[in-house]
Parts: sequence; C-alpha cells; structure tokens
Amino acid sequence: MSVTARAFGGAIALAAIAGVASSAAHAQTKQEFNWCIGEGNPTPAQKITGCTAVIQAGKLKGKRLAFTFSNRGVAYYERGEYDRAIQDFEQAIALNPKYALAFNNRCAAYHDKGEYDRAIQDCNQALKLNAKYADAFFNRGLSFQGKSQYDRAIQDYNQAIKFDPKYADALFNRGNTYQVKGQYDRAIQNYDQAIKLNPNHAGAYYNRSLAKKQKGDQAGAEADLAAARKINPNIGR
Repeated sequence: MSVTARAFGGAIALAAIAGVASSAAHAQTKQEFNWCIGEGNPTPAQKITGCTAVIQAGKLKGKRLAFTFSNRGVAYYERGEYDRAIQDFEQAIALNPKYALAFNNRCAAYHDKGEYDRAIQDCNQALKLNAKYADAFFNRGLSFQGKSQYDRAIQDYNQAIKFDPKYADALFNRGNTYQVKGQYDRAIQNYDQAIKLNPNHAGAYYNRSLAKKQKGDQAGAEADLAAARKINPNIGR
C-alpha cells in the first residue's frame, strides 16, 4: 500500500469580518451573516448562502467585502468546487491585494487541482506579505511534494513547524516525505509527534504502520494498522 500523499487538504481558513458593528445590517438576516463567518458550525451550503446574502446586500466595501468573498471561497473549496473557490479568492485579492490569507487559500485550491506551480506562486506571495505564515509554508510544501521535490517540501514543513510547533499535519506530511525518501526512522519520529499532538490522526497511525513494516517490525505495523482502523475503518482498504 502506498504512502498517503497528504493530510486532509490544504490549510485553508475563514476570515473574521472585522469592524462590522451590526451583522444583520449587512445581510438579509443575522443568521445569514453568522453562516458566512462560520458561526454555529454551518454547512458549506449555508456558508455560501450567507456570504452571498452579505455580498448582495451591497453594504460592505474594500477589505470587509474581500473577507466575505474569501469566506465564500472557503465554502466552495470545502465542497470540492475549486474553480468557483478560485474565482472568489481572486475577487478577494482584487479588493485587497495585500490579503495574505486569500493568496494562501487560492494556493490550497490550485494545489488540489494539481496546478502545483500556480499554487507555489500564490504561497510565495502570501509569504511575502507574512513571512511567518505557517499555513502558507505548509501549503507550499504540499505542492513541492506533489512535484516530487521532496527536499524543498521538507524545508517548508520545517518552517511551518517552526512557526507553529503544534502543527500535526505538517509533522505528518514531513513524515510522509521522509518515508518516500526511504528514511523510515525519521518518518516514524514525525508520525510519533503528529500522534502525540493529535491522537485521532488515523493517517499518521496508518503511515507509521507502513514505515514499521518496511523496517521489519511486523508486530508494530499490525498494532498501528489496528489503531488507524479503529479511528477510520476504511483507511488503506
């Protein structure tokens, strides 16, 4: 079984629509506004409905409107509608050319489309705007990994972990990259750390089982596979 290539998608984030005094005044209803900002754990469809209502209300301008387009883009991204997501991130960037989060989010969407070079360009821009942006290092690392540039990917995961030491998925993906390079001990060390930070990380257990199997530790491999399937019964099947 091959190594899981990545975690659960690029690191992508909602923005708070800062400085808005009255939420209901900027959408058809307060509920729609709350959906747009992710209040109450809305579904992607509800986020899209809410952000669309905020946009169509025509009350927000500039950076605040950019936040709204970015949040709707996140919802399209969550539904796997990457082209629609990219369109919204482009709108956000046009409204606020210094919006690092929107560049990062578009990087993640291009990565998931397999357009690694365009993804790297966007993460480069996000990092120009915010040199300590852990998610942008992570997403750029994913794209270098996708291009089989494993040493470059490791460098970016190192930076992501430097700026966010509790970044379990960066540790997981760095472990994957070491495993592809045949460095099984280093891969296992990274999976160990990812599991310590996130005990429910099925991918880390599963990939650690593969690394242990490569090292001849059959008992350890079977134990990790069982742990992975306790969390996700379908992993590796």
